[in-house]
Amino acid sequence: MRLCLAASLVFFALQAFPQQCIPSAQQVAVFEHRDATGRCVVRGVGSYPNSTQIGLANDTMTSVRVGAGVELVLCTNENYLGDCALHTADVATLVGTRIGNDRVSSMIVRPRGAGACMPGPNEVSLYLHSQYEGPCVVKPVGEYATAQAMGIANDAVSAARVGANVQLVLCADPQYGGYCELATGNIPDFFRARFGNDRLSSIKVQPRGFRECAPGAGQASFYMHGPFLAPCSVRGAGDYPDAAAIGLPNDSITAIAVGSAVQVCACVDPRFQGRCVAFTADDPDVHDNIGNDVISSVQITARGAACPPRTTSGTREVQVSNCHRERRPVYVWVRDLTADRVWREKKLLQPQFFNDQCPADPPFVVVPENGHTIQVAAVDPQNPGCGGRNEVTPGCTRAETFLLVGSSTGSVTRLQVE
Repeated sequence: MRLCLAASLVFFALQAFPQQCIPSAQQVAVFEHRDATGRCVVRGVGSYPNSTQIGLANDTMTSVRVGAGVELVLCTNENYLGDCALHTADVATLVGTRIGNDRVSSMIVRPRGAGACMPGPNEVSLYLHSQYEGPCVVKPVGEYATAQAMGIANDAVSAARVGANVQLVLCADPQYGGYCELATGNIPDFFRARFGNDRLSSIKVQPRGFRECAPGAGQASFYMHGPFLAPCSVRGAGDYPDAAAIGLPNDSITAIAVGSAVQVCACVDPRFQGRCVAFTADDPDVHDNIGNDVISSVQITARGAACPPRTTSGTREVQVSNCHRERRPVYVWVRDLTADRVWREKKLLQPQFFNDQCPADPPFVVVPENGHTIQVAAVDPQNPGCGGRNEVTPGCTRAETFLLVGSSTGSVTRLQVE
């Protein structure tokens, strides 16, 4: 009886785990049924692009055994397409795993830890599947404007490795268009990254720390993508009243780099109209200061200049009223840019309240000469950061006009201090 039972157990073991499907350290065994049972084959290091090469019927694999010296990549479609997953240990059943049961159509057996398409320090690798699996390519420093140039399917990349000496610019559209992002580290799964999965259409591999369109001391640079990613343009001191002058599509600026000797006055409308904001330092994302993709005109000037000195025509007089919320006096200053460009103090203007009504008194009137360009400013020496100085500086100026052209038949400009 005992002899018969022992023989039965040996027979069952051989049926459950056939001798020919025991993998060595450099092999894997794949099985039709769970717990390493059913029809099976053993495969060594190599690539198996379809079920014929694997040796099992398509979409029938349920369990695997993995040798100690190798790792196994399973893919749902032929030629390593579809979804892929890496296995470094035995799997009693593929039910509930990422690939799932009866779904394998291709596989790769490779030395353990070798990975695929490992980049050198001056290279990057792109992978069709997350966790660095599936078809892949290695690219050195350079620009790759299309999927064909990258050597991998368009809108299909799911992971990337970045060498220690380089950085990777990822763009959603060909020719570096659409949304772009800078990567300096590995991305095992684009699905969980900000860039997003299956969106990549063009890349740039650059030396780490490289910045395109870096401005000189007297220049500023404008970028379509943050942080400081091309397309971009570099401009020197001057007025750029529209997108054509700036050199980028309208409402496309996302980042600004500012030279050490200048400031940028950026405006949301052409010809320096609408809301304007001064930039005196690099800003990799202008969203919080003025908004992304809203800038239509810029002026690059010496630091401390008014932002912006805009010109309107036909002003017969400027009416200045003092409704300072702290009810402090202000000094009215005027400069004639046609004559000598010198600021001159014209009036100490007291608060013009009656009870809570303001202005209750007549305004102080400045009348420009015909054809002369003037600017009017109200100075509050008690402004925080002014230091008690009565002078037209950014820290002391409470309110100011844009540039105005005198005309006896023109309109009235009102400047109210609040």
